[in-house]
Amino acid sequence: MKLINLLVVMGFFLSVGPASASPSAGMGGGGGGGCSGQVVQKCITIETAISGESFLLLRVPAEATVTRMDCISVGTASTVITTLQECDANAANCVPIQTNLSCGTTSTVVIAATPFTQNPAVVDAGDWIRVLMGTNTSSTQLAVCVTYTIN
Repeated sequence: MKLINLLVVMGFFLSVGPASASPSAGMGGGGGGGCSGQVVQKCITIETAISGESFLLLRVPAEATVTRMDCISVGTASTVITTLQECDANAANCVPIQTNLSCGTTSTVVIAATPFTQNPAVVDAGDWIRVLMGTNTSSTQLAVCVTYTIN
């Protein structure tokens, strides 16, 4: 019997099936890599955005295409320059998906039609998506969301 995705809790899908099936947590639920065409959004809040630091946002469970990136910084007249990267399964050998994105105090959105620096922004199964901090003009906090579709 098919499992039904019911809730999204802290960026993870919880799947609930028949009484005999045990719930599972993970991207797409059911322990698999997600369904083709499934749209997933994952966000990270970075408490102190320091230039040169990087943060692993997520590990993609199946080949996927990044379709959107949203970001916003918190602080008086603050801007953080960020780069979204695809890294291999060991979180190394990173290449840019989107470079020099200026995240300000109003929501900044980049969609695939813009296009991204890496176009199309296809991420291999098991690879990592990383947020790299660049120049920071007094931001105290940065939030970044990435939306992708399972291929």
